[in-house]
Amino acid sequence: MSWPPLRRYAVRARVAALAGVVALLASAAVGTMILLATDRAIRKQVPAVDVSVPARETEAQAETLKNRTIAEQDRIQRQYYETVHAAVVRRSLLTGGAAVAGALVLGWFVAGSTMRPLAVITACARRVAAGNLGERVGLGRRRDEWGELADATDAMLNRLEETFATQSRFVGNASHELKTPLAINRTLIEVAMARPDASADLLKLGENLLAVNDRHERLVDGMLTLARAEHRVLTPAPVNLAETVEEALLLVYPEAHRNGVSIGRSLDAVVVEADAVLLDRLVQNLAQNAVRHNEPGGWVQVEVAEADGHARLVVANSGPVVPPGAVPELFNPFTRLGGRVRSGRGTGLGLSIARAIVQAHDGTVQASARSGGGLVVEVKLRRQEITE
Repeated sequence: MSWPPLRRYAVRARVAALAGVVALLASAAVGTMILLATDRAIRKQVPAVDVSVPARETEAQAETLKNRTIAEQDRIQRQYYETVHAAVVRRSLLTGGAAVAGALVLGWFVAGSTMRPLAVITACARRVAAGNLGERVGLGRRRDEWGELADATDAMLNRLEETFATQSRFVGNASHELKTPLAINRTLIEVAMARPDASADLLKLGENLLAVNDRHERLVDGMLTLARAEHRVLTPAPVNLAETVEEALLLVYPEAHRNGVSIGRSLDAVVVEADAVLLDRLVQNLAQNAVRHNEPGGWVQVEVAEADGHARLVVANSGPVVPPGAVPELFNPFTRLGGRVRSGRGTGLGLSIARAIVQAHDGTVQASARSGGGLVVEVKLRRQEITE
């Protein structure tokens, strides 16, 4: 596990270390060459000792004198070598150490100067990731690799901003174009059913058409919400998750009462940074799923609590047995398993929308099958500290 400040300067440190290694190798090579040259110079500079033998000396005396002379010459050469060699090694080590230290310092500052534009690009990317799509790198007219990268990044951000704006307009237009005909159909059906001479067959047909129209409205709402939720929330605000759950459950109680499903809750006050509309839709989807895909006389339990610095929302319910291996598929759009496939009460988008909303808030969601039937869905969102 590395320390975050070290990770921040990892590349810079590697460049400085590389410069230091190059300086060390160069110093070692130069020092070795100097030592070899010094050895040769010492052999040439040591004065020769006269080894001529006087004529009056005997052969034994001459041999002894000659050996003494050669030994003296070796001693003088060794003394020269040791003195000069030690001085050369000492000075080489000092010079090499200074060169390595200088290379490390120079490499550090050169790497920092070279990589400064990267810090600008990284800071811009973080601001864009935080939600400000209008940010640009803006390095000016640099005619180097960094300038090319900055220009390419700015061009990409321009395309992204245009894409998000286009998608936002499309969602708004689609919402109007899709909902208006459904609203008109509902009004026409209700007017026809309200006529005094409406027959029983007409009323029955009207009820069926209203049910189909209602399902289409929920499908359109779900798809539009899914399209909106598949992007990071740009303007989060503090929201009390417990209050959101209370309000969402009020809308679910009538359906739960009709299906004979009891709802229990355990809600602690926890504040999260979220889009209030999307968060409300998240809770509604989870609660409605738990009620609709249940059994007569079943139950739903909703819990909100703080856990490990996060807000934890758990929705558990009874119901048909779901194979554990099939649970991940429930998060795919239009996927319903077992009894869910035969159910016309849902659109197959509930958990897909829930996952998209949670991911848009940088949270996590997971589901698990209960051994006795039903599901347990757990959502974790970033908790906001409440300051007085």
